[in-house]
Amino acid sequence: MKNKKNKGFTLIELLVVVAIIGILASVGVVAYGGYTASAKKASAKSNFNSVAKWTRNELQKCNIGETSAMDGALECSNADTPSEIAAAVIESQTATTSKMKNPWDTASPKADAVSATALEESGCSTTTRGQIGVVGTDTAGATVLTITACTAAAEGEGDDAVTNWLQEIIAVE
Repeated sequence: MKNKKNKGFTLIELLVVVAIIGILASVGVVAYGGYTASAKKASAKSNFNSVAKWTRNELQKCNIGETSAMDGALECSNADTPSEIAAAVIESQTATTSKMKNPWDTASPKADAVSATALEESGCSTTTRGQIGVVGTDTAGATVLTITACTAAAEGEGDDAVTNWLQEIIAVE
């Protein structure tokens, strides 16, 4: 009779491999959560910068003699009315062709990032993160467009809190 030699793994070896895979998976899940959060924060900052630059560029069209701007949402003859300018920005940025979506919104389809809601630094929370507020005001005879954003919820406590709040003020000429 031939001597059979088993060439399989022992139960101990299999348990060690399963334990190692479990440890690596738990570390990976925690790291993945951090990566996605930082990517959403960076996307919200990019959205804010895009809206601010786009708004400046579109308002400049009126200064060089164009009759309309912001994809036709703003007639340059109304470019001195703060509410008209803010409404035109919001209309253009929330159109169905707009790709500007809130990176923190998990609803399907995602909500628009730009709204007429004025955001304040103290109001930056998990409910307002990723939102960009556009508000037009008439301050001392000057038309001012204020664009604010909450890129992420506040981090830390008390004086050490980081609010992740951005603001751009555009004076309309």
